[in-house]
Amino acid sequence: VVVYENFSMVTDGDGLPAKSVEVVVDGTAAAADIREAIFGSVAAGIETYGTSSGTVTDSQGIVHTVKYSPATDLNIWITATVTKDPDFFPLDGEDQIETAILDYGSSMVMGKDVKASAIVARVFRGGYPSMPLEGVLDVTVVVGTSYPPGSSSVTVTPRQLAVFDSVRISIVLADGSP
Repeated sequence: VVVYENFSMVTDGDGLPAKSVEVVVDGTAAAADIREAIFGSVAAGIETYGTSSGTVTDSQGIVHTVKYSPATDLNIWITATVTKDPDFFPLDGEDQIETAILDYGSSMVMGKDVKASAIVARVFRGGYPSMPLEGVLDVTVVVGTSYPPGSSSVTVTPRQLAVFDSVRISIVLADGSP
């Protein structure tokens, strides 16, 4: 979660009303559990704000509306072009590269930009972070929010989460020599 607070007496530049909090949630928790957690954490008199809402009943039977915002998924497309030494590149090398890219994707948090250079580093390491992927001579990566990707980075806003999926990852292998 990320919590945004507006302690002022006017709506702020992000549209957050005066004296309010917006909880941006990433995950699969049940909406009722999210509302209960927010209700149990926000001080009395502070308004909750967000794009989703529901009710919570307090210990005295009073019903309260609690609002929050789910993070917005930002689908990421990736093309990794890998020049390999065919004498040393493992049979499962392509699978290791995909695993390395998906592992990087699973480390993303809301608002963290996607950097092609970070993916390049992961590809050189392969699917096993403790050892480099043998036979990788060169790696070029482009990323984007649509196909075909064509950038070295994707900017992710504080209310977005970069989402990686194997169906949006293209790995192009080419033989080379050291």
